[in-house]
Amino acid sequence: MRQSLRLAGVQTGLRGEREIQSRPRRRAPRIALLGVWLCCVLSAVAGCDAGPAPPRNVLLVSVDTWRGDHLLKNRGGTALTPRLAAFAKRSLVFSAASSAGNATSPGMAGVLTGLLPRRSGVVRNVHRLQAEVPTLASTLRAEGFATAALVANPILAAEHGFGEGFERYEMLSRTRRQQAGYADELTRRALAWLDGRPADRPFLLWLHYMDPHGPYEPPADYRALFDAEQFAAPDAVPLLPKGDQSGRDGVPRYQQVRYAGLPPARDAREYEARYAAEVRFVDDAIGELLATMEARGWLEDTIVVLTSDHGEALAGDHGYWFSHGHGLTEDQVHVPLLLHCATCGPAATVDRPVSTIDVAPTVLALLGVPPRDALDGHDLLLPRPAPVVSQAPDATTIRDGRWKLTLRPGRPPALFDLTDDPREARDLAEEQAARVRDLQSRSKSAARPPLVQPKARDSLGPDELEALRVLGYVE
Repeated sequence: MRQSLRLAGVQTGLRGEREIQSRPRRRAPRIALLGVWLCCVLSAVAGCDAGPAPPRNVLLVSVDTWRGDHLLKNRGGTALTPRLAAFAKRSLVFSAASSAGNATSPGMAGVLTGLLPRRSGVVRNVHRLQAEVPTLASTLRAEGFATAALVANPILAAEHGFGEGFERYEMLSRTRRQQAGYADELTRRALAWLDGRPADRPFLLWLHYMDPHGPYEPPADYRALFDAEQFAAPDAVPLLPKGDQSGRDGVPRYQQVRYAGLPPARDAREYEARYAAEVRFVDDAIGELLATMEARGWLEDTIVVLTSDHGEALAGDHGYWFSHGHGLTEDQVHVPLLLHCATCGPAATVDRPVSTIDVAPTVLALLGVPPRDALDGHDLLLPRPAPVVSQAPDATTIRDGRWKLTLRPGRPPALFDLTDDPREARDLAEEQAARVRDLQSRSKSAARPPLVQPKARDSLGPDELEALRVLGYVE
């Protein structure tokens, strides 16, 4: 009965037909499983349909530097994500998802905690995720889950707090400009862990793929899928000098493609094609993971979440080329978000704005596990009661429907209509002053005090510095 009530609420939330005033209180996971077992027994006796069993496992997949417009799309006449497109037909796809921040640490802290950057204390990449902040892993480990993380970005190292709650935390890192085979290696290790996991415990497995992050170095056969001349970017852009990794007005140093005996490539189409090839490579790796899990029966009772930490400026977005970590424009914060489970309701594309901080509360709600603290995010399967907020060190954005408000210290608010102006080129704040005030008021009323104050990470060792240098984090 409670399951049918939840499914009714899901459909109402997705269609936006009416507000849900109340919902049944969730049971603890073990009690819920006992209830399903009892219902199955009654079903066998009485012939009733027990419906799908509630999920017991979680697969969280994040892909670094993955733009929201590079899921289920074509680029240069070639499909970017054909394997995920097939999986999406059985999933919920949130087409207007925003990251909590514009850099890896704030973005992933938002996914793992359900908190905005200024509330979790992770506002910049240099901030650590402190042990006082509950995470999805620490909460589920306390519930008896087997927890593991396989991560391919050294900025998310366990010693910076991202290993909190994980029984196993493995870093796949590199110290040279070569990553061919990177995504498929992470998938191989993930399947090996799933093969050897304790079968008597539910699991949380977090995988963080790195490949779309620069330098764009896809395997040659994937690069060959995309014809650079089919892209609309300029064929000649400036190359930024050593020490300039910003991407402002040119290709940052760490991204510059060098061929033997030739100067670095200046053709922006080449970089766009390489980025597309990286996304296609990850699509194959994740597709293989999901197909293998399904063939072995592991997906039936597993929640699958697929998302990203942040986006990427490509061909001159707001003056930036092949870079991220600046501003909260859509190229920086619009990310893919896909949710799949047996009790998530029928497949659909959901166009209302949501946030990556909604991942943790949604997973906990589906499992029947209460959060250990008040979260900023909301259950994705219910109507959202508040605007979507993203935060950077020097900016905040507030999105409600088609409207997006940008606030910066010392500057007047800027308001954009993303339906008519998706590139955020026309500021409507003056002519929509009442809307500006409303968005500001609604976001302030939902704000909560920080759990901790930001704390800088410890000094980095030579191996970590070299790994971060390859990725453009340090010069």
